[in-house]
Amino acid sequence: MSRLDGKVALVSGGAAGLGAAYCRALAAEGARVVVTDVAAEAARAVAGDCGPHASSVALDVVDESAWAAATDHCRRRYGRLDVLVNNAGIVHRTALMETDAASFQRVLEVNAFGTFLGMKAVVPLMREGGGGSIVNVSSTAGVTGFPGIIGYTAGKWAVRGMTKAAAVELAPYGVRVNTIVPGLVETPMTAGFAGPGGSLRRKKGSVDEVAPLVVFLASDESAFCTGADFVADGGETAATPAVRSSHEVRQEGTLMSAYKIEVDLDQCQAHGMCVATAPGLFGMRPDDSKAMPLADVVSGPEAEEAGLAAEGCPELAITLRPLGD
Repeated sequence: MSRLDGKVALVSGGAAGLGAAYCRALAAEGARVVVTDVAAEAARAVAGDCGPHASSVALDVVDESAWAAATDHCRRRYGRLDVLVNNAGIVHRTALMETDAASFQRVLEVNAFGTFLGMKAVVPLMREGGGGSIVNVSSTAGVTGFPGIIGYTAGKWAVRGMTKAAAVELAPYGVRVNTIVPGLVETPMTAGFAGPGGSLRRKKGSVDEVAPLVVFLASDESAFCTGADFVADGGETAATPAVRSSHEVRQEGTLMSAYKIEVDLDQCQAHGMCVATAPGLFGMRPDDSKAMPLADVVSGPEAEEAGLAAEGCPELAITLRPLGD
């Protein structure tokens, strides 16, 4: 017997990336999966991968009536709903001062308001069945601060807060609510992010390394888990600022892990230090070294002149030397 036999799971944003991986992983463990997405054709294709008992529904997560239609589909076709994976999300990459109100509001609408609507829509059907499991998808951007994606960061923090509030409210009805917190994972959404992010493994994660968490939280194996965060980030959130393995650099609206650092840059700046980069930056020869002010390394014109691009961003060791050396 598989871990999810007899369970019905609805996944929002299931047409690609992590959402599609969640759908396939749930189906592989016996769940009957309802793949939902605004991209109806792609959702249908993923449902086809999930076996004869899977289905798909077009769903815009900011439309309350669309959520009602999706849960009605579950009732009519399967007679129950046991699992919701609130996965749908978008990202808008601009710095705080370049983010217009409409873009900020749109990201929050999808990532936070959509999560709220999803939870509200499925609870009545879960209660009828004696309980269920809601898995809300946050991000490491929801446990720390990331430059250049302020709307996404705000939304993912909100997801974690709503999860804890909902877990308390819904516990009497047997409905568990948890959050998964993926780090930087190779998906279409993260195509503009080069390098490993903050992963201590020095590489992005894969969707297949995160999907098992969803299976666990959907299953009865996690019966004692609610209101909690489950992190799969390659150690990103374990690192303090003084030992974080990469530094995020912004260029033309794109976040790139261009520089590995082993010290607290703010502390070094306060002590009058400058950065000496390893060979490879700005056409340097293997036996060269180059010192420059810290601010220039992070955001100055040298970065533009180097032509750093998401697909070819160098990963460089950085050392420190006193000014004047």
